[in-house]
Amino acid sequence: MSDGKFMTKNETFAAKKIPSVPLGMTASTSGMAAFEERHYTVAEIAALWNLSADAVRDIFRHEDGVLAIGTIRARGKRQYLTLRIPASVLERVHRQKLLYNQYKKS
Repeated sequence: MSDGKFMTKNETFAAKKIPSVPLGMTASTSGMAAFEERHYTVAEIAALWNLSADAVRDIFRHEDGVLAIGTIRARGKRQYLTLRIPASVLERVHRQKLLYNQYKKS
């Protein structure tokens, strides 16, 4: 770690002992607060589900519980929006998609 004057981003995060939640555990099942729950990036979910980042954004953009960080831009300007998807939302959407596909087949 640095002498305290200048810390890199990685050193700052490493200094904070944020508990990790094992895969399959959510804030509700582990007794953690929702903000402590593992949040996935769009790219991580795209890699997990073998989808494009755009497809993942379309799936999660309007889901309850998704953390959307960004600003609303004036008309004609590109809007930058960062999504962070909690593990509980990821599992809920996955379960919904599975149930929908099972219902569709029967």
